[in-house]
Amino acid sequence: VSYPFSTDEFLKETYRSPWGRMRFGKILEDLDALAGNIAFAHVQDPATIIVTASVDRIRLMGIPSIEMDQHLSGKVT
Repeated sequence: VSYPFSTDEFLKETYRSPWGRMRFGKILEDLDALAGNIAFAHVQDPATIIVTASVDRIRLMGIPSIEMDQHLSGKVT
């Protein structure tokens, strides 16, 4: 999932905290949804719609900036 904060002002304002920083809790919500989508895509039988997902690790390459584009990724392990 990509967040084009550098070019999308509406998106930037959606994720901006009252202090001008990134609302990291909102990113964690998105990460939760991403984990569920990845788990659902991994299910082989479409009739089986119950999935579970967990996050083993969150690695930040630095302090997330609301001024720069950000990316979330995940995989089934």
